[in-house]
Amino acid sequence: MKKKFNIAQIIYDIDEIGGAERIAIDLANQLSETQNSYLINLSPKNRNFSKNNYNFTLLNFRSLFGIKLFDVISFLNLIKTNNIKILHSHNFKPLVFSIIAYFFLKDLKIIYHDHDSIGHSEFPVWNFIFKSLGKRVVSKWICVSDQVKILAAKFASNDKLEVISNSVDLKNFYFNVNYQPDSIIKLVLIANYRPEKNHEILINLFKERCINNIQIDCFGLYLNEDYGLKINKMLQENNLDSIIKLRGPSNDISNLLNHYDIGLLVSLYEGLPMTMLEYMSKGLPVLVPDVGKCKEIVVKANCGIIFNNNDINSLRQKLIEICELRKNWDDWRRNGRRYIEKFHSLDTFTNRMMKIYKD
Repeated sequence: MKKKFNIAQIIYDIDEIGGAERIAIDLANQLSETQNSYLINLSPKNRNFSKNNYNFTLLNFRSLFGIKLFDVISFLNLIKTNNIKILHSHNFKPLVFSIIAYFFLKDLKIIYHDHDSIGHSEFPVWNFIFKSLGKRVVSKWICVSDQVKILAAKFASNDKLEVISNSVDLKNFYFNVNYQPDSIIKLVLIANYRPEKNHEILINLFKERCINNIQIDCFGLYLNEDYGLKINKMLQENNLDSIIKLRGPSNDISNLLNHYDIGLLVSLYEGLPMTMLEYMSKGLPVLVPDVGKCKEIVVKANCGIIFNNNDINSLRQKLIEICELRKNWDDWRRNGRRYIEKFHSLDTFTNRMMKIYKD
């Protein structure tokens, strides 16, 4: 009988429902088939997450007082009680807890999953910690793209850096074989309401009323916080609420995507966006900016159109183009799905991760 590893994915907030959280959840669930798999959630509100369809053990750890002695003791107790030997941290806040745990529990193996390498530069104190301790503590620094690897090189030695692209659970994100286009072209944008997701470029674009027979539905968290309220106010002031709909998060993205023609992103920066991979899995042609690994994948897969990042004229031109190229949609739909099956399946991703865990 093969020995099972006790492996924990650590995320800051399961309610974020962002790419990092979806990767951690899918990986924890896949590992549960062969390993003792845990998911540690550092902000356990659990407003938007249901564990009904998952088999991993969910461990909620509430950091009430910041990273202070009480939190450290509680976190160490959580690790020891469950005999966890591998901590796989997704983004930098969970890594801080992993680094602290390492100095008390020397037999821990620390894996860091770098989804964008953007957050580090915003926090000088954490930059210092990463530079000082990353090379010593982290066994493997997983980067979602070559671009992220370049940015991460200042924190970890080259032999610890490894590029592993994001993946999609194709059992959940099945290809929509019943797709039928309508006279109104429906685009979907799944992105939390934050400045870097750049929703306002859509409002500035449609102020001109330059494109007809289009509806854009936006889904994400934080609609009632500062940026979401700003976007909603801009929408109302320009009487665009019949064209652009702002909605909250969806708990069933796969079924949601069945109702749309085109998958859209307008972010200012990305690593390798999970949302784009999920669009492609469902057979949506994509319209995405030239950021991160978006262009490389869309060109290789031949599944949509790229526009210049944060360029309203380029977005206008490419939006008109993708709407006029309906004859290409069927090919783009099939191409995107085949590319995900070949290069971004969860099985392939999990196998690569298991090699790192065992190394």
